[in-house]
Amino acid sequence: MAKTKLSSTERVVSYEKPSTGHWIIPSEEKIWHLSGSLIPSMTQDEAAKYSSQEGFHTLSVPDYFELFQAMYDLRDNGGEVEKARAFIQSSMRNHFLGTLTRLGYVAKGKDNVVHNYKTDSEKRLKTNLVGDDGLVRDVLTSEVSLALTGKKPEEIEELLRYINKTPAYIWRLNLKPSAKDERAVWFSADSGWAVLLCGRFPQDSGPWLGVRHVREAPQKNNV
Repeated sequence: MAKTKLSSTERVVSYEKPSTGHWIIPSEEKIWHLSGSLIPSMTQDEAAKYSSQEGFHTLSVPDYFELFQAMYDLRDNGGEVEKARAFIQSSMRNHFLGTLTRLGYVAKGKDNVVHNYKTDSEKRLKTNLVGDDGLVRDVLTSEVSLALTGKKPEEIEELLRYINKTPAYIWRLNLKPSAKDERAVWFSADSGWAVLLCGRFPQDSGPWLGVRHVREAPQKNNV
């Protein structure tokens, strides 16, 4: 059976409430389940081991941006996808939201990026993370942006502006450390900025967006 692309009107976002409420958000490649409540406060190491009884767990930065992209593609549908967006916006504005992306700033050479930290799907990359704080579109190179988020700077700007209705900002180490300095990536936001925090300590605790995702998107029979 060949997989065919579904139009945005055929990809309907719904809200299911069996034992725990969650949105079902289909994309071309995956079906995302976004929990209607946050995963309780925990450190990055604790979150790497966490999975709820319903299967909701935490994600790395590129995965969260894939979810944001799926929602953005369906933004004109309104309804439940808008409710899901408003939930993420409110969560970002009221909490620091953790991710399973760990950064290793080093004294010399390229820095380390670890996605899906301490999970079976851990992925390691190298890039030059150190740089100025500022608007993503102004201070982030494509190389760093792709390594960190899987998206180009203009895509990060567009997606975070969609989620929070504000420009996107990055905060990180501005100078090379004298020794290796490990940090975790978190999301935050207020009425002026949506921030990609690339300098929080891994021991910091906070709540997390809970997500499940199915690898295969819906298929239709060829007629």
